[in-house]
Amino acid sequence: MKTFVRTIVCLVFCMGALCSHAKNYFQEGQEALAAGNYAQAFADFEAGAKDGDSDCCAKLGAMYFGLGVQMDLSKARYWAQKGIESDPGNPRGYMVMGMSFVYDCDINTGKGAERGLPYHIKAYELKGNDANYQEDYINCAIQIATIYWSQGDRENEKLWLDRLVEDFPNSAEGLGMAGYMYLDLDEYDNAVRCATVADRKDNVYAAYVLGYCLAYGKGISTNQESAFKYMKKAALAGIPGGDPEYAFGTFYEFGIGTPKDINKAKYWYQLSSQQNNQSAIERLNILQ
Repeated sequence: MKTFVRTIVCLVFCMGALCSHAKNYFQEGQEALAAGNYAQAFADFEAGAKDGDSDCCAKLGAMYFGLGVQMDLSKARYWAQKGIESDPGNPRGYMVMGMSFVYDCDINTGKGAERGLPYHIKAYELKGNDANYQEDYINCAIQIATIYWSQGDRENEKLWLDRLVEDFPNSAEGLGMAGYMYLDLDEYDNAVRCATVADRKDNVYAAYVLGYCLAYGKGISTNQESAFKYMKKAALAGIPGGDPEYAFGTFYEFGIGTPKDINKAKYWYQLSSQQNNQSAIERLNILQ
């Protein structure tokens, strides 16, 4: 992995719990949000939050990440904390608090995101078994593993990837990202296992993992023709940080599954370098 930012995930949570008040501010806010009426959604969530509803507090905090209103991390944290105080057993406030530090970190190194780690862990521990919130908890586990990656803590990174895979064995999103991160740990068997399942739903991270592993015989027998097809798919779709574009460039430069073509290699390196991929920048400098 080249940058921390790639792991930033969608923050529009699927929180679906109903408020207990006569006017269901949360449900009405969700409906307004789905319709693209951010002003009405904000008004509903704010009213519910001021009335003490923890889900409304969390959703209002999430909107302050820039969803229909100007980003204001201090207000995001204020309402997330209100949600936690209103219902300490509700994981959504912890999720928003944790993500506020992800937004506030150095996007290249992840420095600063560690302040949100206890909140991410707390949210995950409170997850329960509600399938409506599965995507939220998958993102939460990915954030935890990514923060440990940014700290160089490979043991805890692997622990949380293993936990993610165990808890959500059928999630293409979770398995695709887990496989991608397992590569960084040289856990090739696990990477291939996760990617094989995620690829059934055309997950782009799975395509990258299988393209890489098939090219070099990592955790699977070498098949350069299949590797080329998978990596092309990943490069065309793109992953933040430009890893697939860089890898696809190497396929053309060194003739992996395709005839050598330096011009095409440079083309893909250029696309990758536009995302500040240092490996691609180095190859471009060598080929100039």
